[in-house]
Amino acid sequence: MARLLSPISSLLPDLFKKPSLMTDPESPLIYSGSMLQFSEVHMLPVRKKEIARKGRRGEVLYAAFGSYAVLNSLMVLPPENSYQFLWTPTRDCVVWIGSVSYRDAIDDLISVFDSTGFGAARVSQGHIQAIATLGDMVGLVGSGSLRSELPTYKVSSKPLTISGDVILADALQLMFKGRIRRLFFDDDPSRFVSDRSILDLLFSPFMLKVARDSPAKWLDLRVGQIPKRVATDVPSGASLMEAASLLNPQSDDCLLTDNGRVVTRWDIVVKSWKKDLRVAPTPRSLVSIVPERSGDFD
Repeated sequence: MARLLSPISSLLPDLFKKPSLMTDPESPLIYSGSMLQFSEVHMLPVRKKEIARKGRRGEVLYAAFGSYAVLNSLMVLPPENSYQFLWTPTRDCVVWIGSVSYRDAIDDLISVFDSTGFGAARVSQGHIQAIATLGDMVGLVGSGSLRSELPTYKVSSKPLTISGDVILADALQLMFKGRIRRLFFDDDPSRFVSDRSILDLLFSPFMLKVARDSPAKWLDLRVGQIPKRVATDVPSGASLMEAASLLNPQSDDCLLTDNGRVVTRWDIVVKSWKKDLRVAPTPRSLVSIVPERSGDFD
């Protein structure tokens, strides 16, 4: 495994300039879910004096709100309690993401993704925090700042396909059992639904009205009723830089190779990190004009 020793600050200098959204632990899910549904972010940090706990290895984990936690809760929710569930405090429906310092290495950041299983981590610079995601790392691969010699097919995986007639509860069981975010369709292999598209539908104004007026019908859906998304085509022999450049960092898209295999942000970043992902060398002609950093970011 190659070590990516360059600090996060050197490769993501604008991280703290990105618009950031947060939610409150006491806010009901109907508010936090709607905020997520109307934004392009995949996860909302949960604010208020540090909601944190220790991980299995002693690391500090922080609460965040995202589709994973909501959908996990839905699998055991009695349908008649749907509207009541929407008023549950956000703190009762969170996941735990890792944290790093802005001075830590890119290697540390990707290691946190790998250990928690979530493609987001909190990055701290003194008393200021930001969220770094797999989308940020994919942007670095696409720009050539991070390099790998692996062809796309080396990190691809076989898609899990499903019939559009399958009920939502069964589809969620498949997703969580396989630890995947996307299900493709038997009769239309380029189209898929994801955890995010399911959340977007459930927290849409129309479906929230259904939850209020007919709670038992809120989850009475078949997969074919969920808006489908289309995977972007990529040659199986394309470089990871070429593949990464096809992905929008803020969307929920993925790639489909010409032999029908799926490539996600996780594949491009974490799988290549375990093999040969490295920081691209600075061209000699630029060395003399790269400003030195003081190293004091706190």
